[in-house]
Amino acid sequence: MDDKPDNVQVPPDLAAAIRQARAENAERAEAVADLRELEIGRLRALESALKPVIDQAPPDVDLFDLALAPGERPRLFIDMIAFVDMGRDERAYRFFQDTRHGRVLIAESQSADVIAVAVADYVARRLVERERALAAEWRFAGASQPPPSEADGPPGSESESADAIPAAVADYVARRLVERERGPAADRRAAGAPQPEPNVAASSIAKARALAWPPTGGESESIAAGADESKAPPRRRFARRLGDAFGLFLTLLGSITLALLIGLGVYWAWTVGLRDLWTQWTGTPPF
Repeated sequence: MDDKPDNVQVPPDLAAAIRQARAENAERAEAVADLRELEIGRLRALESALKPVIDQAPPDVDLFDLALAPGERPRLFIDMIAFVDMGRDERAYRFFQDTRHGRVLIAESQSADVIAVAVADYVARRLVERERALAAEWRFAGASQPPPSEADGPPGSESESADAIPAAVADYVARRLVERERGPAADRRAAGAPQPEPNVAASSIAKARALAWPPTGGESESIAAGADESKAPPRRRFARRLGDAFGLFLTLLGSITLALLIGLGVYWAWTVGLRDLWTQWTGTPPF
């Protein structure tokens, strides 16, 4: 007669559970890979439709470069700040642009023709903005330069051209650096964060700042102090330097006096009570 009960539970098999988990993971990975291949295929079809649009851009403009970036989320980049990816339903195209205030959705559609029209409009606007920026820079540079005088020689001389080109290049670089600083500085002022000082050539940046916007706060005070010091007579400047040297001497003298007073206080405390304590707890005092 068998005394074992019929409802004995069999312990779970860990090896079988691991095999089941691996099989499910493989199936899930295959499904994700298939979806990614589907997204890449649709983005490649869109890239073929957008190539004629990008090829119509002027040959001297290198702003646009179609590039398909495969990954967890495949993306078709139009330039450095705009790209197209697939929506959550894996059928709709989404055209995004990264701006200073965040990512903006320009267009979303399941039709590649609609996205191609939106990209063409985006490329046209970027080209117009580039032309306006170049025209504004040239107008600003032309307005800031004084008219040539007759004493400077003919305007087409080789010596004047050789001297003017490096100065114009340095001025252009300084203006571009200032424009680059003004964008992050505006964001930091809006967020309440402290603004770091730029590490660039001081003379060129100061000149570009003076031409770009009026100085405020500490900049105006430092400029006024430098102007006053340059306009001061030699005697006043000598007296100011002498006063600075005398102030430095008094500071050093005060430091030395403070050190001597501290030493005298320590010596007095040692002779009054610390020597006896040392003898009582440690032994013979060192001095």
